[in-house]
Amino acid sequence: MRTKKTGLILLTVFTLVIFSISMAEAGLFGSKAGTGDLSKRQRPENLTKELGLSAEQEAKLKAQKDNNKAAMEDIWQKMQEKRGELKAELEKDKVDNARIDAIITDMSGLTTRMLRNRVDQMLATKQILTPEQFKKFQDKAEKKIPGAKKGQGKK
Repeated sequence: MRTKKTGLILLTVFTLVIFSISMAEAGLFGSKAGTGDLSKRQRPENLTKELGLSAEQEAKLKAQKDNNKAAMEDIWQKMQEKRGELKAELEKDKVDNARIDAIITDMSGLTTRMLRNRVDQMLATKQILTPEQFKKFQDKAEKKIPGAKKGQGKK
């Protein structure tokens, strides 16, 4: 029984880590994810031209991005701390399963906050853009992240 519980915990941790890494690689977690140099297609000035944004829309999107960046950095930092706590707990000679469960619960909550923040950001973007602009925006996102619009990855 204890082995099954430990195995389940390790599987859950592994799944959370893989999920976080894949989301970070996809650039969905904000500033810490995809921190490399932006390609020309991803630069804000190109997005402005491609979508035909007005100055007001551009300002609103920038403000939204700046607000989201601060929130995501806070969540990202807390997730890194929890990963460290989990690693330290797993390395102990005598593992405290209750402590591991608590850390996993905290990590799950942070992952939920990241996803909720991303969805809120997308809904706010939808409010700022016209339906035609939003469609172009979604098409660009799908090209950047294959299957993003359909909920499917590469096949």
